[in-house]
Amino acid sequence: ILGGSFVWKIHRAKPDQSNTPLMGIVFLSLPALFAGEPLGRPATPTFTVQSEVFVAASPQRLWPLVVDVAELPPDAQLWSRLGMATFRRAWTEGEGIGAIRYCEFDTGLAREPVEVWDPPRRLKLRVETTPTPLKELSIYEHIHAPHLKGFYEVKSAEFLLEPVEGGTRLIGTTHYQHGLWPAQYWAWWCGHVVKDLQQRVLTHAKRRAEAGP
Repeated sequence: ILGGSFVWKIHRAKPDQSNTPLMGIVFLSLPALFAGEPLGRPATPTFTVQSEVFVAASPQRLWPLVVDVAELPPDAQLWSRLGMATFRRAWTEGEGIGAIRYCEFDTGLAREPVEVWDPPRRLKLRVETTPTPLKELSIYEHIHAPHLKGFYEVKSAEFLLEPVEGGTRLIGTTHYQHGLWPAQYWAWWCGHVVKDLQQRVLTHAKRRAEAGP
């Protein structure tokens, strides 16, 4: 809006009128805009994504497969092939509250201390670190991209195992934040990616649990 206003004024100026003062204002205002942009940004909202599957196995059978997730097959989704971070596996060091669960992505590790440990019913994790959400498309194999740090962060993850007739209702919930605006628009895209990750993890646990010992 600001740039368009300046251009409109320049084009409306008389042929013999100098635009130097106006252009000076434009260049001098840029540092102030860059510095002031973060101050005017609204609070980052928290979004929730939830998925569930029915598993023809008991919660006791399913619990260890949720705590430690065996390596998943490659993700065939288009966004994974374009560089979005892909989940590989997870393992937990220790048991009970305070144990640390690690989720491995192809872009790094997520460190997740256990906040609720209620086998075989509920596992809640506080996510301390979120790996880089995507890889830059580049001719170079490894590229350090500081601008990818911090704009997408998972805050917590939870697994709920509800016994039902014939098996278990497995529910996965993820709470995350992102610094992209407009927030609701980007939440639609991020939500699809998070939903796909949840479904892959839950379905993987389901298949292993139903396969038997």
